[in-house]
Amino acid sequence: MIKLIGSEDYYPTPEKLLNEITAGLEWNKIESVLEPSAGKGNIAEFVFQEKKITVKPRYTNIYQPFSLDCIEIEPELQAILREKNFRVVHNDFLTFHTYKHYDLIIMNPPFSAGAKHLLKAIEIQQTSGGAIICILNAETIRNPYTNERKDLVQKLEDYNAGIEYYENAFANSERPSDIEVAVVKFIVPEPKRETFIFENLREKEYKEYEGRPPSELAESDFIKAIVALYNREIEYGLRLYHEYLDYEAYTLDNKSLISFEVKDLETLKSDTFTINRYVREVRQKYWYKLFKSPQFIGRLTSDLQHQYLSRINELVGYDFSYWNIKTLQAEIAKHIVSGVEEAIIKLFDELSHKHYWDADGVSGNIHYYNGWKTNSAYKINKKVIIPLRVFRRWNAKYDWGYYPMHDGYGVLSDIERVLNYLDNGETPNVDLENTLFAVQSTGQSQYIECKYFIVTFYKKGTCHLTFTNERLLKKFNIFGSQKKGWLPKGYARKRYEEMTHEEQDVIESFEGQQSYNESLMDAQYYLFDVNASLPMLG
Repeated sequence: MIKLIGSEDYYPTPEKLLNEITAGLEWNKIESVLEPSAGKGNIAEFVFQEKKITVKPRYTNIYQPFSLDCIEIEPELQAILREKNFRVVHNDFLTFHTYKHYDLIIMNPPFSAGAKHLLKAIEIQQTSGGAIICILNAETIRNPYTNERKDLVQKLEDYNAGIEYYENAFANSERPSDIEVAVVKFIVPEPKRETFIFENLREKEYKEYEGRPPSELAESDFIKAIVALYNREIEYGLRLYHEYLDYEAYTLDNKSLISFEVKDLETLKSDTFTINRYVREVRQKYWYKLFKSPQFIGRLTSDLQHQYLSRINELVGYDFSYWNIKTLQAEIAKHIVSGVEEAIIKLFDELSHKHYWDADGVSGNIHYYNGWKTNSAYKINKKVIIPLRVFRRWNAKYDWGYYPMHDGYGVLSDIERVLNYLDNGETPNVDLENTLFAVQSTGQSQYIECKYFIVTFYKKGTCHLTFTNERLLKKFNIFGSQKKGWLPKGYARKRYEEMTHEEQDVIESFEGQQSYNESLMDAQYYLFDVNASLPMLG
């Protein structure tokens, strides 16, 4: 038996019905479409077909004049939409909020809640105006026995909506039904606005967070605060736009009699300015700000940070909303385990095998040992020397005035981030960026105390790094060695006396019996499991 994805109200829209209800639409004048309750994307695919767009522009870096957004509450159907490269901007249409203007909302909502969904579509279009085409259970119109249905019927009369009834429209569809449907078509006009600038514009939920530094906000509060700030900026900008247009209508020859000092205010009336382009630019700014905020990406590996920063041009198609941010976090969580493990192993190799030289040309970074089934095993020593030009000379004549370079900070920050993964929050924080700024102001370059290490920078382009937390360094070496298969599988899980002679030889070469017994006694600390540490990683 084939399982039907979706709820009992899920009836995919037949193409024959779509052809009939969209006949006469001027698709060349439609630049933005919203499909609530999108299901598997039947309507979305039909729209792209009518617009003659063969490639759905979800991942493009180029601004597209046409956009189509989908909303779907069922996770399985969301996954199908994303596989088809459609943009899912929210889950529950009834909680959807946006500043984006849609030329057309075309919808086939759940038949049992059609009135509620159509009223929500009207609410959205009342902001800027736009068309609506909606497929309803005919009983929703013919039998308005609830206050909700009565309210809907009244609004449809107010908007002079066209209503056509179709029998057996779903008789030959993917999910056959003999239900009679009503197709409602109408245009919500753009609202008239009073010209009282910023009057009654509420601060909304941002008041709760105003004046509190981001560092004092928990992650969930931080997300709510930045979303509230985004909403306020959009509201201010759109109100200013409409106020300017209203003001201009009352000036002589449409010329301003007063001098505005608002940057590029004239562009508000230009042909290139649209509400959607403005919203898109503000979204871009806030998505970028989110991905540069330590509260959101501070525990991500550098590779993951770069990966998601590169997706800003895709994310501008999505509202900067709490749901979208949390959805993105869920996606990130799927990658974080492999990302963290890769970052730890990458650093393990870089601090040892990759940078194995010292001033005498002899390996000073690492200690070689007789690893399990291999002769190439190694671990990191307490002191390492890495090629890192952290200072740049800015007065060549007098040979003074060296200051930290950004790349140097990035390398040390990556080392610290990896150790943070392993540390489980045990070590008090030391702000690395502020520490290096202090180096810049004082000119100090030796024995600089950071969170997990002391560093000394040399003008010749090297950095001497000494680990101050030897217990954490040991944990780092154990994790790297285990992942490479150099330690016995039963490491820190069975007593030294229970090991084979071959295993004991590895332990002696790696750390010695006394150190191993310490690992055995504190195995919960030394045996790092990324999956178990996910709550700590965020």
